[in-house]
Amino acid sequence: MLLTSAPGVLAQDSAYVQIEAQPNMSAAQDRLYDYASALPDVTGFELGRGWYGIALGPYPRADAERVLLRLLSERMIPSDSYVRDAASYGQRVWRDTSSATTVLPIKEPDASDSPANPPVTQETDLEIPRSERVSTADDLEARQNDTPAAMLDGFYVQIEAQPNLSVAQNRLRDYASALPDVTGFELGRGWYGIALGPYPREEAARVLRQLRVERLIPSDSYIKASDRYGRRIWFAAQDSATVLPITEPAGAVRAEPDRQTATETLRQAQQSEMQLVRQERVALQLALQWAGFHNAAIDGAFGPSTRFAMTAWQQSNGFETTGILTTAQRADLFRQYNAVLDGMDIQTVRDARAGISIDLPLGAVAFDRYDSPFAHFDPTGTVEGARVLLISQPGDRDRLAGLYEIMQTLDIVPLDGPRDRDSDSFTLTGQNASIVSHTEARLEGGAIKGFTLIWPAGDEERRTRILAAMQSSFAPIDGVLDPAVLTEDAPSIDLVAGISLAKPKITASGFFVDRQGAAVTTHTAVANCDRITLNNHGEAEVVLSDPSLGVAVLRTSATIAQTAVAQFRNGTPRLRSEVAVAGYSFGGLLPSAAMTFGHLSNLRGLNDEDTLFRLAINTLQGDAGGPVMDDSGAVIGMLVTDDAGGRQLPGNVNFALNSRTIQQVLSSLAMMPQVSDARDRIHPEDLTQKAAAMTVLVNCWE
Repeated sequence: MLLTSAPGVLAQDSAYVQIEAQPNMSAAQDRLYDYASALPDVTGFELGRGWYGIALGPYPRADAERVLLRLLSERMIPSDSYVRDAASYGQRVWRDTSSATTVLPIKEPDASDSPANPPVTQETDLEIPRSERVSTADDLEARQNDTPAAMLDGFYVQIEAQPNLSVAQNRLRDYASALPDVTGFELGRGWYGIALGPYPREEAARVLRQLRVERLIPSDSYIKASDRYGRRIWFAAQDSATVLPITEPAGAVRAEPDRQTATETLRQAQQSEMQLVRQERVALQLALQWAGFHNAAIDGAFGPSTRFAMTAWQQSNGFETTGILTTAQRADLFRQYNAVLDGMDIQTVRDARAGISIDLPLGAVAFDRYDSPFAHFDPTGTVEGARVLLISQPGDRDRLAGLYEIMQTLDIVPLDGPRDRDSDSFTLTGQNASIVSHTEARLEGGAIKGFTLIWPAGDEERRTRILAAMQSSFAPIDGVLDPAVLTEDAPSIDLVAGISLAKPKITASGFFVDRQGAAVTTHTAVANCDRITLNNHGEAEVVLSDPSLGVAVLRTSATIAQTAVAQFRNGTPRLRSEVAVAGYSFGGLLPSAAMTFGHLSNLRGLNDEDTLFRLAINTLQGDAGGPVMDDSGAVIGMLVTDDAGGRQLPGNVNFALNSRTIQQVLSSLAMMPQVSDARDRIHPEDLTQKAAAMTVLVNCWE
């Protein structure tokens, strides 16, 4: 290995494609050799702190980006490769192409040596030459010899390495039953490689890409030059009692399964890591991501990002920072990763009645009952408040939309959280101080299926892990829950499929005062609310709240029809004239506002307030905030809550904040309330229709 200074003649915009990092020079030298056998323009650099980078280049930055995208699309380099400025590298590391004891004076190339368009070309429509038959045992024995691979011209597709001869023989036999040109070689230090070949270099690249696409070989397979292999090996026929005379090198270091992993050397850790299959590598990256150290692609390829993540995890946990986890360290990481799920007993539940297969935490929930459209899994007591619902019902898009609306009325779906819906699916996430719930459902094949997970707030780590397991395992199967399935309990107006409806803390009335969605209600109706909603118009925010006047102004994003906006009386109403109050007297139990009729008994309050009218009318608490109208349909005020200073008043004595005061409040907010000079009496039915259009139910939630 030769170290030279980084070239100083490169253009300022020169860049490299960084493809890998290694924690020591020996490993970097091996990987440099491997990459150079398959790719052009391979070189290496010192990265600092004992790390060495392997890169392609140098190129102009635009060409580097093009090379990166092409090689990523062809899976020739790790998915977390990236473009890096040439100036950010340290000394250049060159692969020694002579004997191990000789360092060659390799000349540094300058920027002009790099072609403007690097020769990175790959074919897409591939035909891989395959043998017409699988080799027999006689064929294999005939090929067995002591000829080093270096004497066989060409390149190999390296697909696997094993730490002992017995395992290598078994894997050779497995691959030879499915692929042509399978052979094996000694790699040294007790390791054996399984490869395909030999081929010309271009042919090896085509074979590699094609078999990766067909998923017939591991995704981290790569091209290796023949001179990197030792003696060729093979296996005996399965029905033969005689083992071919293949011996392991004397003194070879073997990675035995029962080795004391706590004392693994770096070399042994590397050997142990090489035995990991792709699923194990992906799991390791997921565990590092969960631990907060890995933020790159989860692809099973241990590139620079994964190595740096391993180093950071080792440092955080008090281990020597090598960038390669020992067997014991991997076990420790997975213990940390899985400790949060201890006692959750995650198992696959296949519910044929609901037509759903899904992984559920059966340590926390257990099946209780069917109550269409839900299969209820209630808490076992291990996790207080944990619940799961499986959703299953026949349906179409209209019914899916209806389910979306109904779910939001249940107390298991708090209002605070994101919502997303399209024509064939929806997700609902809600959170309050007690619970976090996540619902997702999809319409497919005439059936709506999904699930809801309800979990106690403050246990996010465990909740997100369980939710991920449910999402990844959810699968519709044959069957759908019969809509007629109900529990034996008597139905309740406060229940939907056995689940309590969510109820607001306070309900009151209000009415719209402009077409941009502004409404007025009482101050007490919106005091200390976490969220405010208006029926059929979504959420609203408080623009102004005046306790002294008892009025609040709200704003929703809805656009209001002209006929649903209040018109205030221009002038003073007649004393003793007939009035009507529109309001949601019984909260949300009735679909629209109710009308109550009475008289205007005084133009001032009991304490001579000129902002109030006194009414002779019998109202209920839910009517507060509703409009007070004269017989022409003009609004003369807003009904306010009783405040008699502790005095007991007759039941028909109520008060209204007069229209003049309300208009002044709105004008202070740069709103232009509509006024009316009409005096003609309208029919009571028309008055009721007009009042119902402008009046809204105000819900205060916590």
